[in-house]
Amino acid sequence: MGRTRQLSVQTIQKLADYFGVPASYFLEDGAENEDLQEELFRKRKLLFDKSKKATSADLDKILKIVDALVGDEE
Repeated sequence: MGRTRQLSVQTIQKLADYFGVPASYFLEDGAENEDLQEELFRKRKLLFDKSKKATSADLDKILKIVDALVGDEE
């Protein structure tokens, strides 16, 4: 038998923060989650594709911008 205990609000928020999605991502129906997943994948792929042409200095600048936007987890 599997676990039946529900996750706490704090745990759901921590997961959402880690994966870069709203907490509602874990609470809504699958169709909306799939749309969000596809959008996030598309945006991350676009960012990765564009970064291929960047110099090391460019990447350092981009990382500083991203850290300023979402915080530095390291």
